[in-house]
Amino acid sequence: MPDHLPDPDRDYAVLTGDLIDSADFDSRQHDWARDRVRKAWEPTIWERRTSPVLEIADLDREEIARTVQVAAAGRRFTFKSPSRPEKVLDDLGMRSGGQITNAGDICFGKTPAVRHPQARLRAYAFQSDQTGDEFIDQ
Repeated sequence: MPDHLPDPDRDYAVLTGDLIDSADFDSRQHDWARDRVRKAWEPTIWERRTSPVLEIADLDREEIARTVQVAAAGRRFTFKSPSRPEKVLDDLGMRSGGQITNAGDICFGKTPAVRHPQARLRAYAFQSDQTGDEFIDQ
């Protein structure tokens, strides 16, 4: 597999390790190949990267439980298994492939500053729960 695409504006497919110009495919294969290749070449944003050394024991279970309670009280989110921290993280997109993401560590970690001293959290208080861009405080 090459380190870069020959022409980033073209669609390619990888079959048996070879890079194939997608112009050689029919439309169904083209759609499938385009989606697979673009996803494979997209960089993973920092928040979604996983940390193989983190475990559930490194997270604050009480904070996870409070998050579930606040979401349930406001009827804003329904968790599939609210009593299981792993499943809550899955529902929030803070666990991938069984590993906790950087976002999960920042939001629920007991000592995230030790692992991510450069991280800063920005929070906003919006004027209403409706879509908009006006906020009360930052």
